Amino acid sequence: MWAPRPACPAGVDDSFGPWAGTLCRGGFDFTLLFEESILAVPLHCLLLLALPVRALHLAKSEVKVVASIHRPLKACAAACLVALNLALLVLWATTSITNTRATIPTAVLGLLASLAFCLLSWLEHDRSVRPSFVLSTYLSLSVLLDTARARTLWMLAPDRTIPAVLTCALALRAAMIVIESTEKRRILVPEHKGYSREVTSGTFNRSVFFWLTSLFINGYRNILKLDDLYPLDPKLASEPLCRKLAEAWDNVPDKTVPGALFSTWLRVFSRPLCAAVIPKLFQIGFNYAQPFLIQEAILLAALPQTQEYNNRGFGLIGAYVLVYTGIACAKVSTGQYDWQNQRVASMMRGSTTALIYQKALRLDLTSPNVSPSGALTLVGTDSEQISQGIHQLHELWGGLLEIGIGIYLIYRQLGAACAMPVALAFLVLIVTGFLAVPMGKASANWIKASQDRVTATSNTLGSIKWLKVSGLNDVAFSVIRRLRSDELVASKRFRVLLSMTMMLMICTPIWSPILTFATFAGIAARNDDVLTISKAFTASSVLILVNQPLSGIVMSLPALATAVTSFQRIQDFLNGKERLDNRVTPGDGKRSIEVPNEKGASKEAAPDMELSEIHKDTSTGNSLAEGIVASVKGSFSWSDDARPVIDIEGWNIRRRAFTLVLGPVGCGKSTLIKALLGELSDFKGTVRINASGVTYCGQSAWIPNETVRNIITGHGPLDEPWYKTVLAACALEQDIASWPKGDLTVAGTRGISMSGGQKHRLAMARAVYARQELVLLDDVFSGLDSGTEDLVFRNLIGSDGLLRNTDTTVVLVSSDSHRIPYADDVVFLNEHGQIKAGERASLEALKTVSATRRDTGAETASGDADRTADTAIGALEEQADATRQLGDWSMYAFYARAAGWFSLSMFIGFMAFKWGDAFEKTNMGRLDNSQRPSYLLACLQRWLTFSVDMTITVMALILIVLVTTLREQIGPAFIGIALNNVLSFSATIKAVITSWVTLEVSLGAVARVRNFAANVKPEGHSDGPLAEPDGEWPTKGAIEFNDVTASYPSGGTVLKGVSMSIQPGQKVAICGRTGSGKSSLVLCLLRMLDLDAGSIAIDGIDLSSLPHEYVRSSLVAVPQESYVFDGTVRLNLDPGQSVPDTDVVEALKRVRLWDKVEGRGGLDAVIDGGFLSQGEAQLLVFARAMLRKSKVLILDEITSSLDEESSHVVDDVLRTWFKDWTIVAIAHKLESVLDFDRVAVVDAGALVELGEPRQLLEKESAFKALYERSRTSEKMA
Repeated sequence: MWAPRPACPAGVDDSFGPWAGTLCRGGFDFTLLFEESILAVPLHCLLLLALPVRALHLAKSEVKVVASIHRPLKACAAACLVALNLALLVLWATTSITNTRATIPTAVLGLLASLAFCLLSWLEHDRSVRPSFVLSTYLSLSVLLDTARARTLWMLAPDRTIPAVLTCALALRAAMIVIESTEKRRILVPEHKGYSREVTSGTFNRSVFFWLTSLFINGYRNILKLDDLYPLDPKLASEPLCRKLAEAWDNVPDKTVPGALFSTWLRVFSRPLCAAVIPKLFQIGFNYAQPFLIQEAILLAALPQTQEYNNRGFGLIGAYVLVYTGIACAKVSTGQYDWQNQRVASMMRGSTTALIYQKALRLDLTSPNVSPSGALTLVGTDSEQISQGIHQLHELWGGLLEIGIGIYLIYRQLGAACAMPVALAFLVLIVTGFLAVPMGKASANWIKASQDRVTATSNTLGSIKWLKVSGLNDVAFSVIRRLRSDELVASKRFRVLLSMTMMLMICTPIWSPILTFATFAGIAARNDDVLTISKAFTASSVLILVNQPLSGIVMSLPALATAVTSFQRIQDFLNGKERLDNRVTPGDGKRSIEVPNEKGASKEAAPDMELSEIHKDTSTGNSLAEGIVASVKGSFSWSDDARPVIDIEGWNIRRRAFTLVLGPVGCGKSTLIKALLGELSDFKGTVRINASGVTYCGQSAWIPNETVRNIITGHGPLDEPWYKTVLAACALEQDIASWPKGDLTVAGTRGISMSGGQKHRLAMARAVYARQELVLLDDVFSGLDSGTEDLVFRNLIGSDGLLRNTDTTVVLVSSDSHRIPYADDVVFLNEHGQIKAGERASLEALKTVSATRRDTGAETASGDADRTADTAIGALEEQADATRQLGDWSMYAFYARAAGWFSLSMFIGFMAFKWGDAFEKTNMGRLDNSQRPSYLLACLQRWLTFSVDMTITVMALILIVLVTTLREQIGPAFIGIALNNVLSFSATIKAVITSWVTLEVSLGAVARVRNFAANVKPEGHSDGPLAEPDGEWPTKGAIEFNDVTASYPSGGTVLKGVSMSIQPGQKVAICGRTGSGKSSLVLCLLRMLDLDAGSIAIDGIDLSSLPHEYVRSSLVAVPQESYVFDGTVRLNLDPGQSVPDTDVVEALKRVRLWDKVEGRGGLDAVIDGGFLSQGEAQLLVFARAMLRKSKVLILDEITSSLDEESSHVVDDVLRTWFKDWTIVAIAHKLESVLDFDRVAVVDAGALVELGEPRQLLEKESAFKALYERSRTSEKMA
């Protein structure tokens, strides 16, 4: 039968205590006043304080759940809780036996807290997607703390009513924990069902990462894919984080101050950063509770087995449970240290990456030292460095605090001997701080070298096909290896400094206890002090705890220094010059810019001046329609300190007209297009745009790694009828039909899976599909064969073309003047960048005058009467060619200086389409997708850390239970050793498991590389032996195709029984329509495409018996797309360093590049992104071919980017320099093959015709049909 314990001494329970004493309730209890004022009152007050803040926040939110049984169940439980608390208040008010001076206030606060609980429970259920953290925490703590009160009352009260009611309330709160912690995923309204499990999980679920359970199960059963991962927490979404950081960065007065971005970031994300402070303090507190527990355990081991000391042992077990569980929970549960650190790191990665991307869209690519490709390293290496540094941010201040507390505790145990760990810590901090600064600089140099290597690797892989064709892939890889070697050299200093810090980190824990105890021994010998077992092991445990943060600081300082350096690199990128659109558009209110006239006076074009007023009419008096774009007295350049590239008196582009822009190389044709796009911020004058929209298609087709359909439609909806119309107009239907996946085929990086002509037609289709009022085309037809060019041109711009029928205004920059008959207006830029413009009549007069000065020897020797109609047109071309050498070559030094032609076309391309916002949105989505595996991996690692900590907790509990029950059989010294080993073992096992997990993650990348190497068939694979021939090869150049049949792995047969013989020294052209197989034939010759049947022999040696790379290095091939290495002119022309400089100079002179190269420093001049235009790059590649030794030259329409004068230069070199070589050329422009010895016509993969071109023209032949088709538009002229 139950009976109350003997009464305690009078006044004990009404004293603060906290211990009630040995004579009260078995000597193992708190005083009642302590339990009420410390264990109950603060908890009720915290709930009452949280009520208005949380309720106000929830009241502004919408209802997020549907009706269910949960709401009435929670309301019923909350009402019962109020009733029980009211009953307790009444009972305590009517009795004084168990009352203290805090009993009634505690009961009143309890009742108020239960009322607040009712209101908050209703709001939390309806307006929150997850169980309430506040209510769950309140209930959990109240159950834990009121358990002590209930125990005391059961042992104290003579009447069982009060403890019974309190126990009922306690049981009800325990049940309410389950009710309030139940997730609401099933009852959420549809628009809120897409949240991650982390977002909808309750406090306890998140504390132990139970929300990852389904992911664990799925990962155990299947290989996880991106779609299997949980959605990202909306608070980690990149777009709002970037917006907050961008707004703060825009408000920074001086963005050039070092560390400005870092301080701004700290200010913006101060709240999530500070969220880890309290968990860190709890972690420190729990850590330093361990030495006291060890001391208490050692002291307990020396006490006898009595009820009082056994109760003390049970209390020690409870303390161990609390401390070690707290250590585990303080690191991983909601709002805890490691978890908050990872969230902050994810916020940093998302916000800075998005900000870098936004800046890349606004960069002025014409500015020096501006490279969008540099952003790749910033969002990769630098972001990772910052993420690692942020993880160490709290370790720094927390470590200093831990060291301070530890030194004080050592002083309490060992007295003055604490000076030794103080001195050691001070020394380590000084040395680490001294190493941190140079480590940051060394890291920056390493990252820069890594950026150079990554950029070169990316460029090489993007052009790997053309490098193989040219036989230069070994050279490209040697450049990458050199850059990798430079990167390793740059990393050496950082690694040396890192090794020094690691040495400090490893040696400190070893020497710290040795020196400390040696110092104490010396002091104790003079003072007759004794080192007891309790003092020794307590001090040893404190030293272990001090050494851990000290080692952490050793690693934190360099990581933080590196993070600050990376922040500075991002800051420098964000401070890059942005493009400034100075165009005047309708209603924008921009003012024009004054331009000095010829007499030096200043003249301004009024903003409201009509375009017809500023048009310089060169026609015969016919008035023009209202213009769309005009430049009035404009001087345009690529930078502030450069002389103007073009100087325009006045020019209008007529609405619904086709305007053709012609001129010599370097005169500024492309610059004019960029001015119309608003890409030139440095000009004096006015550019007016009176069009609803502009699209642009550049010389280098910008093809993202998307499906064909997405490339054409961009980010807009699919208009199926218009889409099919555009495909037909751009002659893409046949290509798409030949691809296995049709228009869902992925183009690959930079469109590597497609031919040059296909890429250009895709780019044109994208521009046409956009249906904008103004279309700007920059020499887009140069990469097409003549038949396809004529077809696409007529489909788009011909008299009945698609763009004509849709009243679209078209501006075409071209080096081909035979399109003049189709043009409504023609603009000619002379060598000074000055415009001569007018309608066809006045231009024909200009051509007629020029025609009288034409050199008749420039005509071909065919004597074809049909070509006489081209005489007048050729005159204009000659005028352009005559000024070629006088053109402004210096403009290219500013054009695409760092980004290169492709990058420039990419950024200008989608800015012209106004796709910047759409691309930014797409990038945000992809960035969030990339955050998902990164963040979840970190959460899994936190779960693993929690599991290890809980394992250590179980070990410590087992040990302390043994100490308590078997302490008479275990000596205090053994207990001290065991408990200290628990401390060190915890750190060791966590380090081992964390390293193992990191290794496993890294091995994932190794596995992908291994799978790639194992599953991808190497190019050099052959069933038979491969050997290189003795001596030089080829020596003659005789080529024999014998029944050649070939196919691509992903498609059908592309070559069908091709047989032909090419004699040494012959020049053979391969012609055919797009997709006929002419490129495949050349690829077989270069062993880029293996044969299904037949053979190819050169000088009697079957190519299948030779290594692939040997064949390509022995033949000389010049592809249509030129590849220029980042390096010197000498490296590009003579990669093997085997040719005398005199020969190199001679080759440059023959292609008319020596003057420019000499002006830039000679053969040692470094070729960067703006050194060469596309045409010049093609000439440089041709010069490289001139210096190679072989007897076979393979050409793929290398004159596509050249004007007529440059084409004549190439033709002259072919006749003289390569006169004894066998030449195989793919020809798109059939006029250029009339001087060849033979022409091979390929159709549908078969050789349909082979013969002398002029003879074939004299009879009905396939070649004649192709030739006449290519001349159709010229005959119409």
